[in-house]
Amino acid sequence: MKFQQYVRSNTKIALILMVVFVSLELLFRREGVETVISDLGFGWSVVLLAFTYFVLGYLIAMVYNLPSLLFRKRYRRKIEKKATLTKEARVQKRTERYITLLDQQFRTLPWEYDRGVLALADEPTVEWTNEEAAATLTNLSPRLNELRQDHLSEDRLRQKKEVFARYGRLLDSGLIDVERLNTFIRESNLPESFQQALIHPRPLVDTLDAMKVRSYEMNGQYMALSAGIEGERVVIEELDKYADSYTTLYGNRIAYDERHTVESDALVFSERGIFTVEVKNIKSKGDQYIKISKDGVWYARRSQTEDWQVDEYSSKIFDQMNRQVYGSQKFIYDQTGERLTVHPVVVIANANAKIENETDWVVIRPNQLYTVISRGPDQLSPETCESLRNLFKAHNLGQKAFKHLDYMKEYDHLLQNMLFITHVSNALQVMLSTYNDMEK
Repeated sequence: MKFQQYVRSNTKIALILMVVFVSLELLFRREGVETVISDLGFGWSVVLLAFTYFVLGYLIAMVYNLPSLLFRKRYRRKIEKKATLTKEARVQKRTERYITLLDQQFRTLPWEYDRGVLALADEPTVEWTNEEAAATLTNLSPRLNELRQDHLSEDRLRQKKEVFARYGRLLDSGLIDVERLNTFIRESNLPESFQQALIHPRPLVDTLDAMKVRSYEMNGQYMALSAGIEGERVVIEELDKYADSYTTLYGNRIAYDERHTVESDALVFSERGIFTVEVKNIKSKGDQYIKISKDGVWYARRSQTEDWQVDEYSSKIFDQMNRQVYGSQKFIYDQTGERLTVHPVVVIANANAKIENETDWVVIRPNQLYTVISRGPDQLSPETCESLRNLFKAHNLGQKAFKHLDYMKEYDHLLQNMLFITHVSNALQVMLSTYNDMEK
């Protein structure tokens, strides 16, 4: 007990004793009291009695509370220990009752699924060409969309996270003996994966967030690959319209030295020149604006009122084209001894992007391809064109494979994790509702 508490307690006790003693004195009117009343009058007599008994009561209170003041730490610990023991007894009683009810509920729940949480890949693990990756994602796309809509939507995730949050608040409330509850879960007949999830449910919230991110990563990759393949298809259809005027190789990749290769989306051999065509289906959604400054930097914006923003990805296109031109020209010289020019052409394969090109590079739409090729500056014989085409075709290494996620495996892990987390979430809802019903 602190000194201020000591004084307040003394005063309180003194006032109580004063009221009691004064009341008794006035009630029984002993001889001494009668004498005081007759000499001082009733009012002053009451004041004198009150003062006297207040002082007496205060002295009694001082003696009563003195141990608490002198040994306040020990006294406080004693009070706290008593309160703790009382609280623990209530918590234990509530916990045992809760466990009894839970045991009955757990017997009715389906626990047959027991695969736990499967890890998502940290890095790409398989090598596929972009076409192989796109084909895999195309097959997965309907199921991936269904998974996102049915389980990974904002509403569904919020519902599951709220269940985990409510259960966490129950565990942190101090109203349940968590160790006793965990012991019950460990000793139950639940599959081990469920035991771990019910004892440590919070990591599943992070798992849900990671699953959502991964599902959108896969969808974004699908959209990017599909857009690229769709752009190449549009260009192929445009070039094939005039196949009698030139000859074309698609997706041709050759090595121009021991360590380096170059791959062209389309390689056109025409009497008016050799053209390497790079197809970019960028900015294909909605109204988009592209500006290529004189220094070769690409800018983008989504409306005429927005400021131009540097597009780092697209700004690398010219470097990519330079490598294609250099590699193709070096390959021709090494194979034939002739120094021929390979002309770069960049095709934006959609009508949504509005293009402002301030450079000398050829950046066009698919329907401008024939005009660019037919007005090329060179003069090549049909035999030279055919010979070069056969040369590139004979040395074709096939499309380059890139590191990709194993999308089928990732989807399977997403689906299995969602099934498991849904089972755990349902079990936690039962545990919460059981506790709420018990409290009622």
